[in-house]
Amino acid sequence: MVDIIRELIDIRSSLGYVKDFNYGYTTESASALKPRDIHYDIVLDMFRNDPMLSAAIDVTVESATHNGVKFTGENERLIKETNRLFFDKLDFDRILDNMLYQLLIYGDAFLEIRRDGNKITELYPLETSEMEIIYTKHGEITSYQQRPKGFSQSDIIEFDVENIVYFKLKWIGSRIYSYQPLEPIANSYTTKVYANNYLNQIFKHLPPKLAYILNEANPDQVKEFIANLRRIKQNPHEDLVIKTQTKDGFDLKEFQVKFDDGLNSVLNYLRQEVLMITRVPPMWIGLTEGGNRSTSEALIYPFEIRVRKLQSIVASQINKQLLPKMGLQNLTFKFNPIAFSSEKSIMEIAQMMRAIGLENSDEAGDHPVVYYLKEKGIQIPETTKIPTQEETLKRQQAIAGGVTPPQIQDDSASSRQRMNKGTDKMTSKLDEKGVSDAGKKKLEETKIHS
Repeated sequence: MVDIIRELIDIRSSLGYVKDFNYGYTTESASALKPRDIHYDIVLDMFRNDPMLSAAIDVTVESATHNGVKFTGENERLIKETNRLFFDKLDFDRILDNMLYQLLIYGDAFLEIRRDGNKITELYPLETSEMEIIYTKHGEITSYQQRPKGFSQSDIIEFDVENIVYFKLKWIGSRIYSYQPLEPIANSYTTKVYANNYLNQIFKHLPPKLAYILNEANPDQVKEFIANLRRIKQNPHEDLVIKTQTKDGFDLKEFQVKFDDGLNSVLNYLRQEVLMITRVPPMWIGLTEGGNRSTSEALIYPFEIRVRKLQSIVASQINKQLLPKMGLQNLTFKFNPIAFSSEKSIMEIAQMMRAIGLENSDEAGDHPVVYYLKEKGIQIPETTKIPTQEETLKRQQAIAGGVTPPQIQDDSASSRQRMNKGTDKMTSKLDEKGVSDAGKKKLEETKIHS
């Protein structure tokens, strides 16, 4: 176990210097680390308060996990024991959702492995906003620390490297931490907050109002009108009746803020900024305006790439860090494939793959068509067999001849053989009167008996 951990540390170590390290310090400790330019509280508020961003991240997590995960390997007994450990005891499906949410919101996620001796008793997601990585100038991680808000030195919790699995989503350059995936839309989100506050103030302080314009009314008429208006305000069911001595009477005008295309365009632009980062098709989070099937399918492809890349990053860290630390090096963690396209489209592509004659070069592995269907999330039984081109051709010829496939071998009796419409003529056994020899014979026998 120690050798495995040392190997992982060596992988993360480099001869070059890493970013965000104070090289003026003579000792490599937590004090040598520069303050991070990461604002976890802000991005968490963005996720909690913005309905579009929240829905987009929900859809991404659900798409990545709804089809389940699996462990593969040569030892079937070990696979069953690992499934029971992860899903019955460690509640791994919920932990996986937790890790994905933190990755999509923060860019980082930390998973603690808790042991009782050599036995794994719990996998515990840690709060990313409170975690600190202690590393050297060459990028070797020496420990992890949890620093709660308002912490004192005695409140710091130290974690050994072998007890933490660190996930990072947007790793660029030599920086130890991930860059925040929601940072590019921070300005748009701030603008959207101001826009929503502006709308709130409009509805709060500028409700629609009515302005009554009395045409050439004398003071007595004005007083009477105001008295009548107050009376009906107190009793909305009472009608307002006005008597006037003027020819023109009065006009009634309504004043309210008009939500024209300018304001709507700004709000739509801010929504598009959010969707640009998450890549979730607008129709998937309820924005149906201007959407149709063709545009939706065009947007599914980049979202599918994003989800598959997210799955790849998480699966890689589980296989390289979590499973070795748990002594499960002989197993591989995988996400089950997901069908983002319609089943009709998938089956049409599979049919074309079959038509061009794709075959395995050897007996190992699934047939290319079966492999494609499984990768697209179509559940295929393990016993599925793809017929050869020759078998398919025989089947098609049999069907064209009016013979169902089971009858090709079983129905060999001459009395049960059917006429091949492609080669036999319907009149080949009839004379010029339309009577066959067999028909004549039956007719003669009928006459004799009569």
